[in-house]
Amino acid sequence: MPEPPTPLRFCPTAVDATSAEPGLPNEVAVPLDEDHISICKPSSREAQLYKSLLRWLDECVAA
Repeated sequence: MPEPPTPLRFCPTAVDATSAEPGLPNEVAVPLDEDHISICKPSSREAQLYKSLLRWLDECVAA
């Protein structure tokens, strides 16, 4: 029986870095050493991405 496909971990850049800039006031795009999968599902609650997202959500709820 064939093995199921595994997710791609390497993919050439499909868009340039400036396309990630949201253009929101007071926001700056910060380059991350992450891929699509690790951004969608951070590795743990200790990951920088997870902590940053949680902090941002807390700020949004508090506003």
